[in-house]
Amino acid sequence: MQPLSQSARKKEMPISPFAVCSFHPIMTSPFPFRSPLAAVLLFATVGCMAADTPVAAPPPLPSGPTIPATQKGNGYDWMARHEGILKLKDVLNPDLVFIGDSITHFWGGGQPGDHAYRYGEPVLKSLLGKHRVLNLGFGSDRTQHVLWRLQQGELDRLNPAWVVINIGTNNTSDSKDPAAIMSGIQAVSAEVRQRVPKARIILMAIFPREEKPEAPRRKVIDALNRRIESYAAEQRLVYLDIGKHFLDAEGRIIRDLMPDFVHPREQGYRFWAEALLPIIEQTAATP
Repeated sequence: MQPLSQSARKKEMPISPFAVCSFHPIMTSPFPFRSPLAAVLLFATVGCMAADTPVAAPPPLPSGPTIPATQKGNGYDWMARHEGILKLKDVLNPDLVFIGDSITHFWGGGQPGDHAYRYGEPVLKSLLGKHRVLNLGFGSDRTQHVLWRLQQGELDRLNPAWVVINIGTNNTSDSKDPAAIMSGIQAVSAEVRQRVPKARIILMAIFPREEKPEAPRRKVIDALNRRIESYAAEQRLVYLDIGKHFLDAEGRIIRDLMPDFVHPREQGYRFWAEALLPIIEQTAATP
């Protein structure tokens, strides 16, 4: 009896290890058999052998700056934070919303899923205390994660005066293409505008990252910020860049302000709030 050739096997058909032995129609086989019983026995054996093959892992879902996606969270439960915010947001009725990643998450604010690191919370209370602030910062988020959250209702039925968007730094861990990352930032901005059309949007420049100015990621962020500034002007958004506050005269990140060269400490949030206040309060005072 001729052995079953390797090319005759169905390589791409994952079979459960719990599958029962399968029988195949004799007429579809290219192999000569002396009796129908021999064919049945052979194909039953092949089916049983394949049934012991481990199941192939499903291919990963498509991911990219503009494709909404979830994540697990880093040091907190991402989905639990999202679900908690859905319950809180309408009660809070915020006039000021922050959207972003861990840098925004670390503003704190006493909301569901607050991170253990809340470097900005003293500033939030002292300088922004008169505002009803909704913190939609989620650690480790990329633009695609923000898109998913917004499309799942985090801004629905709200009417904030201001929305501050600071997203994109984590995308630089996945891509070195400023245009691709910018497409995600544009998608987030468009989603915000669609869902809270009366809100004014402040689009933050990406904070400097990596200690030295010659670091490759710094080059990507610099190019990305030029695109953000241009896009904000085209869309009549407010562009705000506070990156210089984190740098010394040589362009290196000041360790006391940003010890891990990514996340500001309290003074960094003070710089941020002090830059925001003239914008949001001057507008509020305008008849």
